[in-house]
Amino acid sequence: TLIGYSRGTLGVPIALAVAAGIEIVAVHLLLPWPVARLILDLLGLYALVMILGLLAGRIVRPHLLSDRHLVLRSGPHVCARLPLDAVARVRRDRQLGSTGAEVLEHNSGAVLALAGPDGTSLTLDLARPVEVSVPGYPWSEPEHREVDAVRLHVDDPDVAARLIAATATATSATASASP
Repeated sequence: TLIGYSRGTLGVPIALAVAAGIEIVAVHLLLPWPVARLILDLLGLYALVMILGLLAGRIVRPHLLSDRHLVLRSGPHVCARLPLDAVARVRRDRQLGSTGAEVLEHNSGAVLALAGPDGTSLTLDLARPVEVSVPGYPWSEPEHREVDAVRLHVDDPDVAARLIAATATATSATASASP
């Protein structure tokens, strides 16, 4: 089952793509030197491709819920593969503050935050620590950490909470019934 997280996060990248497109046309028409025009056109196209790639990454790489795992993503980066038997509780919980993928330290332990522009909308309390990673710079390896909870932004928090809770309950029932 796919769980989207792009709603509400596309406004800024779309505005940047439109601005980059206008900039490419303006530079091309206003700059009289052909070599400088070509270099700036190529840089503008590169920026436009990067913005559209960021936009596409959030749309075509949603979170994935299977019968055993919940795969959490931030664009193309897989942040965590949560075993569903590690999910103790799923609750609708709006948290403001962070606006990206990061591991936050709290009194109760570390929390993976996969936020949208208006924070997170769902919290998964974990029965045991799970290893996660968050994307950093493209040239650096992601840092791996253990967390006790996950906060994430999803398109429809009510539906996502019901799906994750039901699948986690079914996984726990199947695991306890098997010898």
